[in-house]
Amino acid sequence: MSGFELARELRAARPDVLIVLTSGYLRKEDQETAEAMDIRDLILKPNTVEELGSALDRIFQTQRVSQGTSR
Repeated sequence: MSGFELARELRAARPDVLIVLTSGYLRKEDQETAEAMDIRDLILKPNTVEELGSALDRIFQTQRVSQGTSR
């Protein structure tokens, strides 16, 4: 199962879950697919814990702003 297939299954079961995918190779089509599926971020492998943490922080901050809440 690819990451996009897993994301589709997860989205069907839990539409409220925020999804971040990592991949060793990202094509333009992958970015377009991720955007269409409301995947919050695509991170290129290899990645570090810091890169993943930064992506999650951006996503959660955006979520807080859109919900009108603060830390």
